[in-house]
Amino acid sequence: MEISQLKYAIQVAQEQNFSRAAEKLFITQPTLSQQIGKLEKELGLILFERTTRSVVLTSAGKDFIEYALQVVQAWNNLNLAMEKHLNLEKGNITIGILPTLSQLGLTHHIVAFLDKYSSIKIEFIEAWSEELVPLLLSNKVDLAFLNPISSQDDHKLQFINFYPLVEDCVMLIVNNNHPFAQREFVSLNELIHMRMLMLTGHCSMRKTIDSVFNEHKINPLIVCECSSIDTLIGLIGEGMGVSFLTSKVALRHENSHIQMIPIHPRIKTFTAMALSSSKQHSPATIAFKNFILNNFKNSELINS
Repeated sequence: MEISQLKYAIQVAQEQNFSRAAEKLFITQPTLSQQIGKLEKELGLILFERTTRSVVLTSAGKDFIEYALQVVQAWNNLNLAMEKHLNLEKGNITIGILPTLSQLGLTHHIVAFLDKYSSIKIEFIEAWSEELVPLLLSNKVDLAFLNPISSQDDHKLQFINFYPLVEDCVMLIVNNNHPFAQREFVSLNELIHMRMLMLTGHCSMRKTIDSVFNEHKINPLIVCECSSIDTLIGLIGEGMGVSFLTSKVALRHENSHIQMIPIHPRIKTFTAMALSSSKQHSPATIAFKNFILNNFKNSELINS
């Protein structure tokens, strides 16, 4: 059994398809199939159930992938530990970020990191959470700040390590003249007949609200969708309807025309730093991860 075979098996499990996995691994599909077959023969177990449409892990395969991820991570850590002795705390880091990153109090810590490690260069790629997950898994970004969300690709989340940083809650956003403007809180049932303005579907805020509505069997009256929070706030200020934002984002957009009201029961959200669990990360990336985690350890952002 070779470390490369473990990585091959992990990639196949991640993609659930030999052809896509081979493409991501930059090898031919016959080579990948041969290596997986060789691995299964050595183990005396079938790891993947193959059909014409998909590849599904067997019970043994699920256990194998669970431990293979740990072995690959340990292998990566071993290599990184040795690289640190070469004094390689330099290089480039590509970071995936949310459009709302600056409103979450994270930029201060990133600047502090660059002040300490002046030889490291950072490139940012801005996208929503559902777009950042595939960027992580395809190694197009080294790490990402995102909101872990449920989707049809939940099985892919096992290949990502999440480090929660910022906990928050969803607030109802209303015009100052709205009947709820002076309320201490509102219940979900009170929102059933409200005219709602929503962020577009690729936004994790929208996915969170849709999930809550589905859970409580609420069919919202959506009159408008938009991708810009500034536009959303402007329309609410004009009295077009109500909407939802996390409290930290809402505070950054608060003005004299709108109010934010707590929702009962509380709808929690959190932002996490995420790294692929199957990738060998550079010393620069590890230094960044550790710096951010250490800075947040005693930060007011945690559990705020």
